[in-house]
Amino acid sequence: MNPPTTKVAGFPLLLWVTLRKLFVVEHTKPMGNAYRDTIERALAARLKQPNDAPTSYEDYEVTYHREMLPDEVKVTEYNYNSQSV
Repeated sequence: MNPPTTKVAGFPLLLWVTLRKLFVVEHTKPMGNAYRDTIERALAARLKQPNDAPTSYEDYEVTYHREMLPDEVKVTEYNYNSQSV
């Protein structure tokens, strides 16, 4: 199967994504317990070595700051091997 492509500035760009970590956010209220921007701001990705150019996923530290969300919001983290953390 070929990956989907699009063009950026006239050059083909491959759109192939590898999922390494997944955060599932569950609310107790039908309309949610937290605003979307609060949920997004709680996610942080930073380079482990800030002065180095990243070459792989392992060059990043990805964390979810659950303390920024209300207690009613449940966050489950899954790694690329499909196991809950």
